[in-house]
This record gives sequence, structure tokens and C-alpha cells, in this order.
Amino acid sequence: MKAATVALACSGTVTIELALAGCPMVVAYRIDALTYALVNWLVRRPITLFNIAAKAVIAPEFIQEDCTGHKLAVAVAERLDDPALRAAQTAQQFAALDLMGRGGPDPSAAAAQALLNLIRVPDPK
Repeated sequence: MKAATVALACSGTVTIELALAGCPMVVAYRIDALTYALVNWLVRRPITLFNIAAKAVIAPEFIQEDCTGHKLAVAVAERLDDPALRAAQTAQQFAALDLMGRGGPDPSAAAAQALLNLIRVPDPK
């Protein structure tokens, strides 16, 4: 991921992995029409976690009917052709990851401490 110039990613954990690797991306997500009709009223946009954290669309998202080969190709090509756009997107992705806690306490240690606090076992330190 660190060696990629740009990525085309499905929505999900991979977007965080790509952002952590410093890779600008375009996000695509398409599900079957019936499932989309059932969940569309629940789904808010943006759907990519770091876009939500930033309260902005850092990585463009192409969802359902917008998820076409032409639109995806144009968005990826824009990033391939424009180093400044890639650099700006990467910087914005890093800033959003910082809002999400990048560089903060280890999530595993925080979860373990929360569990210890819940069952009131003293910290072993």
C-alpha cells in the first residue's frame, strides 16, 4: 500500500489501512438493489470513517448508482495525473486519522484497561 500511487478501494477497513499507509484513494461501494433499498434510509454519507471524522469528503466516494466505471476511472486518473492533489489528499487523510486517535494510546491497552476498570481489578503496574 505504501508503494501505491493511488488506490481504488471498496468501503471498509481497507480505507483506513490505505490512509495509514499514506495512499490517496477513491472509494467505491455498490450492493444489490434490494439491500440498498432496504438500508438506504439508514446509511448516511459520507461512509468512509476518516471522511466522517473530518466532516468532509477527503477521499471521493462513489456509492451505488454513482459507482460506474467511467466515474471511477476519471477520479483515479485525476489523482494519477496530479501530484499536488495526491499530496493534499494524503495530508488531509493523515489529519483525519489524527482526529480518530492516530498516535494516541494503544487501542488494545485501552480496551484492556477499560475491562479492568469495569471489573475493578487494580492496574498491575
